[in-house]
Amino acid sequence: MIIRLSLFIFSVSITTLSFSQSEKKIKKFKIREVVEYVSDTLGNRKVESIQRFDKKNRLIYFEEYSKNGSLKNKQEYTFDKQNRLVKECIYDNKSATTECIVYHYSLDLPVLSEHQVTGTKTKTFTVEYHYNGFEEKIKEVKKSPDGELLKTTEYEYDNKGLKVKKIERDGDGTVTQTKIYTYQFRR
Repeated sequence: MIIRLSLFIFSVSITTLSFSQSEKKIKKFKIREVVEYVSDTLGNRKVESIQRFDKKNRLIYFEEYSKNGSLKNKQEYTFDKQNRLVKECIYDNKSATTECIVYHYSLDLPVLSEHQVTGTKTKTFTVEYHYNGFEEKIKEVKKSPDGELLKTTEYEYDNKGLKVKKIERDGDGTVTQTKIYTYQFRR
């Protein structure tokens, strides 16, 4: 089964990776690849990203494309035995490593710390994940080590549990990006 994802961006900010669906939905619908499109006001559609999943339904590879269609960057992911993301490496358009992030989990999840390494610089953040009763992530709160709110991301789902909306806000609560997701299914 191939599922194509259409994406409409209403405002633009710094691009960050978002998992298009939960592992549960990836497994249920046997999704192996998601192609994300961006459409302009004239209806012209271009590939914005490609996501690939392993046999355990985990996102392991992500490609992002620029407005002209050329590769902008790609990312690879490594997981531990508990299926938790432990390493994320980001590459530029020439496949050179630009950044690796190593994630360290606390025993009382959902709080974790991120150690971001860019060259010789390391940044540490705390990210809190909030879930609804269906184990769908509904909110992420990113804070600096001193507790300053850096970013909030909220998610909305349809009655099938598929993500339909993502809203990102900066530390002041100003909306920086809104994404709307629509789906086309093969029978």
